[in-house]
This record gives sequence, structure tokens and C-alpha cells, in this order.
Amino acid sequence: MSDYLEKLQEKLSSRFDITKNYQYGGFSYDLYCEMRVSHAKYALSKKVPIYGFQTKEIFFVRHLSAISLADIEAELTQYKTQLKQIVTPQEDHRSTQLIVMYVVEGPIPSDVERVIKGFFSQKSFALGLKGWVDLGAIVVSLQQKKVVSHRRIKKTATFFLPE
Repeated sequence: MSDYLEKLQEKLSSRFDITKNYQYGGFSYDLYCEMRVSHAKYALSKKVPIYGFQTKEIFFVRHLSAISLADIEAELTQYKTQLKQIVTPQEDHRSTQLIVMYVVEGPIPSDVERVIKGFFSQKSFALGLKGWVDLGAIVVSLQQKKVVSHRRIKKTATFFLPE
């Protein structure tokens, strides 16, 4: 595993449950990171909840020596079509942010950059009453010290900028 992935794992380990060498949908990932956060408001005591909801963040992280459009197209399309199977909302589900992240040793080709900047999908459950899931992708180039993502997840993407 690269130094970047080890540092990333160390940064995320305080808040995320991390699994190494994770397999999903025919794809293998170096890291699978998941964080669940529960929010609740109570009246007088914790025995009388007013409301409660849960948010999740999930990162599928893959390390590649180089990246091409062919490497990512099938994978991102599969995630986009299977969002309902990947995230099954429970009663207190509010939102899930699912991000597929590629850590690349070399430069990011312009066609990949264009596709990643345009890739974002949102699926709501029961017209948003049972929450929603946001799907995005991030590419990190270690050589260029650059991060590429859709504008809606840019704030999350800047966290992954190589030092």
C-alpha cells in the first residue's frame, strides 16, 4: 500500500470504520471506509425523543498506477444504476454520501477529468421523506498533487489533497 493510503487510513481511522482489501460488485478496493452518525433531539430526558436521524459517509478507495476512462466507466455506471441496492434506508435514514475514490500515481488524463467533474448522482427515497443518497467520484493524482471531483463534493474532495 502506498504511503498516501497509509496516511489516509490514519487520518480517517478516528471517525471511520475501515476495511482493507474490500470486494464489492466485482471490483476490489484497497480501503472501504464507513462512518455512521446519529443525530437526535430530546424533550426533558433521553427517554422522550422528539426526532432522530442518521447520516452515513462511505468511501471506496482504489490505488492505481495510471487511470483511463475505460477503467472507471463500467464501475461508475454500475454504482449509478444500483444505488437502491447499495443503500437501503431504515426508518431514521436521512442521507448517505457514497464516494468512489481513485488514487493515481501518474497524471489525470483530460478525458477522465472531464467525466469526473460531470459525475454526480442523487437518488431520493419516498420523495426524500426516507432520505437520499449522493454518489460522486474523486480522483487524486499523487504526481500532480491534484484532486478532481464534481463541484457538489468539492469540499469533501479538498480533504484528500496530497501533502
